[in-house]
Amino acid sequence: MSRFLPSLRGAAAATTLWLLYISPALAATGLFVTNNGLRLLETTEQLEMEAQSYQGPSTQPQGEASKLNALWAQYLATHWAASQGSKELFLQSVSTHLRKQILWERFSFNLITTLCLTLLPSSLLGAGFAFRRKWTRPFLQQARLALQDWGIKFLVHAVMAFGIIYFFNPFGQGASTVYGLLKYRDLFSKDSLPIYLDATAPVRPVLVGFLGWYMHLLGYFAFRLYRMDVVSTRIYGIVFRHLIFVMGLSVSLTLTGSNQLLFLMFLVGYLPLSAMGLLKQVLLSQIPRDGDEELSLLVLPNITRFEVLRLEEEGVDNVSALLTADLDRLKAAVPMNAGLLELWHGAASLICVVGIAKYREMRELCLTGAEFVRRVQEPGFRELLQSKVGLANPDELAALIRSMPGTDRPPPPPQAAAPQAVA
Repeated sequence: MSRFLPSLRGAAAATTLWLLYISPALAATGLFVTNNGLRLLETTEQLEMEAQSYQGPSTQPQGEASKLNALWAQYLATHWAASQGSKELFLQSVSTHLRKQILWERFSFNLITTLCLTLLPSSLLGAGFAFRRKWTRPFLQQARLALQDWGIKFLVHAVMAFGIIYFFNPFGQGASTVYGLLKYRDLFSKDSLPIYLDATAPVRPVLVGFLGWYMHLLGYFAFRLYRMDVVSTRIYGIVFRHLIFVMGLSVSLTLTGSNQLLFLMFLVGYLPLSAMGLLKQVLLSQIPRDGDEELSLLVLPNITRFEVLRLEEEGVDNVSALLTADLDRLKAAVPMNAGLLELWHGAASLICVVGIAKYREMRELCLTGAEFVRRVQEPGFRELLQSKVGLANPDELAALIRSMPGTDRPPPPPQAAAPQAVA
């Protein structure tokens, strides 16, 4: 089979791989869309039962009909007038209209939006996995890779489908359906926004937090597709932990009853790394402790938030973990520039010795532990360390750096590299 899939057979194989990759999203979407359809059918039948007890505008509602609000009563009165008081024609008109509006239009909207938005993230990685990536293994091995970690993929997409359905139905599936049906019949209403933007929705902070998380997910998956880093499935565990954090925090803020935190909740979902770091700093600031602030990967030179997330997938969630990690394994597992990984690893050796605060002050002087060890005997460098950074014991620090992984061997001398370049 061609590595670039130019043939019809290859295209069919790639399409099969793509379908296998997005199968968890398809299963999750089908489950929740089916549940939504059954709920809308139940809602429609309940409304039809209430309509059967309606005896006209002049009749005082009784029993279940007493629950009808003004808009529902106006809705029934309109159909009663159109049927000229015939109960049979009235029930037929109401039933036909309800089933058209709810079981056809509303369900179609829920189906299309849930299907598209749930499948979009996995389709990005699936397309890169099946169509853009060069194949280096037989088809059956590729199929196993496509189905790898099917359970966690299904869990993430199930939560995603659930959140999307309730994002467009913020009052609940049944209540939102009835509210949407009746709301737009009020011609004098000043609020014509969709119900998912309604200011009276009780779970707006949760929905806004979910929206921020979803936008972050799309951006991160698009970044992975751009880097062609589409094989590893550890990403699903990371984004699921982020969602748990966002949902827990948003539910806590919802209980406060404040609507001034909606923008904050969107940022919490969209920038989970910053949100978690800020929360940790706030909590740790309340605890008396010695030492430096947490060794976050964001202090490393020339690193982006997406690259931090990718390193987290490999179990590297702070500078100390990066220093003790197997650099060769990281180079093989993470499709990043090898020179950047070596730079970050070298910077980690220096950060773990001097701390983040001192490292930020000395970044203009040196970036890595190897550079610090190489220049520590230069009088001018030692004077700058003393005057600008306040380091009076560079020899002791250099000895500590030499004892760390990956810093025990000095870099090759310039003359050793020349013959290699000629060859």
